[in-house]
This record gives sequence, C-alpha cells and structure tokens, in this order.
Amino acid sequence: MMPKRIYLIRHGETEGTAEGRMLGSTDQPLSDRGSSQVRRLAELLGPSLRGPRATWCVASPLRRAQQTAQGVAGPLGLAISTDPDLREMDFGAWEGLTTDEVEVLFPGEQEQWLSPTGDSAFPDGESLAGFEERVMKAQKRIFDRPEEQVVVFAHGGVVRQLVCGILGLGRDGYWLFAVQPASVTRIDLYDGGIEAGAFLSGLWSVHDWEAG
Repeated sequence: MMPKRIYLIRHGETEGTAEGRMLGSTDQPLSDRGSSQVRRLAELLGPSLRGPRATWCVASPLRRAQQTAQGVAGPLGLAISTDPDLREMDFGAWEGLTTDEVEVLFPGEQEQWLSPTGDSAFPDGESLAGFEERVMKAQKRIFDRPEEQVVVFAHGGVVRQLVCGILGLGRDGYWLFAVQPASVTRIDLYDGGIEAGAFLSGLWSVHDWEAG
C-alpha cells in the first residue's frame, strides 16, 4: 500500500534569519539569498512533485512562506492554499531579538524553553499550549485531505511541532530537529495513523548542498 507522503518545507532565509533574530509574527520577505535557496529547492524537489500523485499545497500566510510556496509549487502549476494556523509562533516582546539580546533584556527567562510546558509563554506573545492547539488543527486538515501527497510551506517551529505531533514524540522531541531555512522534512503516513503508521523518511536542506 502506498503511503500518504507529507513534505514539510521551511521557508528560505530572510535578513532576520541570517542575523539569528526571532521572527515569529514579524512578516519579513525572503532575502536575496533566501530567494536563491528557493530556486535551488525548486530544482531539487520539482522532480518528486511532478510525479503521478495527486498533490495539495498549503502555506502559512506570512510572506516568507508564501514566497517559498510560489517559488517551488508555482512553476509546477500547483495551486496553493493558505492556512493561518501554519503561521509561526508569536514571540511577543522577543520579536526581532537575538538570544543574546533576550538574555540581556529578559535575564533567565529563556531557560523555560529547555523543558517547556503548556504554561510556557513569551512575554506579550503566544503560549506553547496555544501554539500546539492551532498547529494540531492544521495537522488534522492535512490528514483529512484526500490527496496522496501534501506539501506544507511553513516555519521552523511549525515544522518541529508537526513532526513531533505526527510521530507522537511530544514536547521532549521538539529540540531534536535542526530545521534549516529551505529545508525539507518528508514523512510517510500509512493508514492515516500516528506513531506506528508514520515514518520520517527524509530530512535535508539546500544548506547541505551549499556546505558541500
């Protein structure tokens, strides 16, 4: 039996990403390098998406994800739906800051994210429980689609949450995955099931090729 194939794609690099800044709700476009990464990603992933499988593409509403979706799916003539529940976590008062700047302005507060709970939250931003709840809604819609192949264009935190949710890893697995810009995580899903019916079948990024 052929599995349902799910591609989880993080957007290409932005200026803030390159500087190590926390960009959740901040709506930055791709940088020139990010646009180049997306073009390369389209070249590498295109052959897999051109196959006979029926394909559904869905993206976060934020510009960096929409631009990545257009760059990859657009040349293939694939329509792109938008799901607001795929937007990145809102970092509140930490938006636009580096981790060093957060430590200066909010000393010690980053430690809660080493072992986060549902009560973990960003100052004036989103709680982990709220983030998990809305991404789970998007996950259900992905599962419910009849297409054999789903391509999701989103963000680092969203990709981590979907991987942990689909594979049944829970919060303990959140930091096990380094989700690079313009990266692809492929999950094969059998019988619509979680854990035993889901397999991590691929994890790679354009960065791997850039680094040689």
